[in-house]
Amino acid sequence: MAIIGNNKSLFSDDVDEVYRLSTDSSDEYDPRMKEYADTAEDKSVFSGAMTNTLVAEGGDAFVKHTNSAGGDTKFGIAQRYNPEIDVKNLTEDQARDIAYDKYWKKPKIDLLPNDSIKAHVFDAFFLAGTHGIKAFQAALKEAGADISPDGYIGEDTAKATQVALDKVGEKVLHRMIAENRLKEFEKVKGKNLENYNNHIKGWTNRALKMFELYGDK
Repeated sequence: MAIIGNNKSLFSDDVDEVYRLSTDSSDEYDPRMKEYADTAEDKSVFSGAMTNTLVAEGGDAFVKHTNSAGGDTKFGIAQRYNPEIDVKNLTEDQARDIAYDKYWKKPKIDLLPNDSIKAHVFDAFFLAGTHGIKAFQAALKEAGADISPDGYIGEDTAKATQVALDKVGEKVLHRMIAENRLKEFEKVKGKNLENYNNHIKGWTNRALKMFELYGDK
């Protein structure tokens, strides 16, 4: 399945909204209460996930986006959401550092109890921000977990992930995540038809490719 790259920051104007604290109930996972160590294992899982997401983003190509909320991108890092850096001259190592901080640690992907699920959810968030997390949480709910999709990961989402895995298994949950990503894309249609028409093929290919990578084994 071929994928169409350079999809970063096309989904919504709030795609980069990652700084609001989770609405999940437990303070144990609140960054105001606890700092999480950057373990070698965590970074290894992130590294593999980022490699796959970079392929989906078109690698090191610098792309000038005139119809994207995030503006110009390279390695999937959008200039408008990162005004402090020069995206055009961004290196892959710099892009990985930014992604690890903003799209892995801040949304608390590392709290999830399964490595392949972490990688899949990371790509969903990298592309669509909190919409990607909502798609994931909707999959958890469909799988039988007691959760209300809010777009933010905390203890409740981590626990719900394990419940869903126990109920339906890893492969089925990956399929449900991919299906709910597609459903989330359809919500754009009624809000911004031009944006939807410009990008739905790439979004769809990407969601299916991530299922192929992480779930279709």
